[in-house]
Order: sequence, then structure tokens, then C-alpha cells
Amino acid sequence: MEFKKSTSLAPNTSFATIQRISTIFIEVAKHVFTFALFLSAANRTIIYVLMPIAIGKWSVQETQIDIKAMSLATQLSLTIPSIIQYPIFMIMIAYTYNIIFYNNKDLKRISVMMLKRAHIVIVTALIYCIMIGIGCILLIIPGLYVLGAFSMALPSIAIDKKGVISSLKFSKQRTKGSVFYSVLVILIAMVAPTVLFTVLGSNISEIIPNIYFNEILILLTSAISTCIVVSTFIFLYNELAIRRSEQDLISSKMEEIEAS
Repeated sequence: MEFKKSTSLAPNTSFATIQRISTIFIEVAKHVFTFALFLSAANRTIIYVLMPIAIGKWSVQETQIDIKAMSLATQLSLTIPSIIQYPIFMIMIAYTYNIIFYNNKDLKRISVMMLKRAHIVIVTALIYCIMIGIGCILLIIPGLYVLGAFSMALPSIAIDKKGVISSLKFSKQRTKGSVFYSVLVILIAMVAPTVLFTVLGSNISEIIPNIYFNEILILLTSAISTCIVVSTFIFLYNELAIRRSEQDLISSKMEEIEAS
């Protein structure tokens, strides 16, 4: 799918940017909140079902566990369920992107297409996570650069049907000149809701100290956070395309001036 510029979502002011993000979030929440709840429930299942099986002990009351004490095989067994969630996450991105920019609500076709390309998503996600990990080991800054420079790789698989290598190359090109901007937007989208929901959740837990109520609260806040992240990647995919077009236009005009 080629990028289709939307004049109503074209960048201009800070207020307009907030308005665009809000509009995208509302559409995302409206159409894929149930997907987000499913992912939240899957993650809680990993904690309360798969983890006890893997380590032989766990209880609802426990809040901490020493991951380093686990064997490598155990860590991998707990990582795999998280990795296979990526295709579902990409379905959410592709589906809502098509609704917002193309008014295409064919969830079945998009889901089938993404599930057929699940192996591409998973391999790319692993490469992306490994590169971020290596970058963070090298004094954090390289990790942040990788986070921003290759942030559009997975969305490009969902939206433009890229392959593993082509998605990484595409992301590098799409984020050129906007890596810091991409990192800033992604970190805000990931950190701000977590901090907000943690503060609210702890206060509510003190008022209503019921573990089942708290679990429902965790599911809801996690689902909202997922919708925020999906909205962020859709926003960035569109925003960076417009920025790239503007940069290319400026470059071509400068070349024309120099040639004349």
C-alpha cells in the first residue's frame, strides 16, 4: 500500500498535532480495544499460568521474581508467548490505518494477510529487539538511535507489505532526519501512560484493596496503553511520510537552484 497524504492530517501547529493524535487514538480505541484487552489478558496469563509452570512456583500475592535465577530455556519459554503477540499487534495497526486513511474495514482480509506474514513480523521484531539491546549495552544512546531509526520497520510490514530486510531499509529512510523526533514520540507514548496508570492504580488500590478488582484495573489500563502505542505508530508512520516528502522537495529545489 502506498502512502496516501491526508490534507486533514497534514502537519502545521502543535495544537493540530495533538488533535491528529487524539483523532487517531479515538479511532483505534473504537475499533481495536477488544484486541488490546485480549493482549492484556494474554500477558496476565503468562504471569499467572505459564510462569508457575516454568519455575514451579508463583502466587497472586507475589510481586517480584528474580529473572536471572531462571535457566535460559525457561526465559525463552516465557519470551516466546510475548513474541507471537506481535502479529496481533500488527493486525491492529494495519486495520486501523486502513480505516483512518482508506476507509477500509475489511478486518478478515487484513487479519489473514498479517497471519500469513507472521513469520516476517516475528523475525523482524526479534532483530529489532536484539539491535536495541545491543545498542543499550553500548551506553544507551546507540540503543535509542536504533529505537527511532528502525521504529517504522514493523508498521511497514503491516501497512506496505515489506519484507524483513526491506522493512529495516525502509524505516531507516523514512526516519532520516527525524530519528530524535521518533524516539521522543515513542518514549512519551510508552512512558507517560505507564507512569500515570501506576500512580492512579496505586491510589485506587489503597482505596479498594481487592486483588480481583486490581486485576481488572490492570487489564483495562494495559489495554488503553496498547491503544496509545498503536495510535503512536500510526501517527508516526503518516507524519514521517509527510516530513520525508517535504525534505525531498526542499532538497530537489536546492539542487535546481545550484544547477541554475
